[in-house]
Amino acid sequence: MQITLQTDIGVSGAEKSSLEQQISTLQLANERNERQCKQEIGRLQAEIQSLRQRLDRADADLIHSRRENIRLTEQVASLEKEVIKLKSNF
Repeated sequence: MQITLQTDIGVSGAEKSSLEQQISTLQLANERNERQCKQEIGRLQAEIQSLRQRLDRADADLIHSRRENIRLTEQVASLEKEVIKLKSNF
């Protein structure tokens, strides 16, 4: 009975040691994963900021292009009126 109890204690100690090692390994893996996630979050936030800046520039370019389009349309209309006026004089 004593030998069995000592054997059980020995086995339990070995299991405890093994489980503690697994916990330590999992904690290290968890810390590594957390660092990687934080790095990925930082990278994605920088990418989002860059994309927002590009979108803002594209919006500004679009507004400028629309204004230019309106200006040119008005200029074409004015020139067409002038052409009609000149044709009616001949």
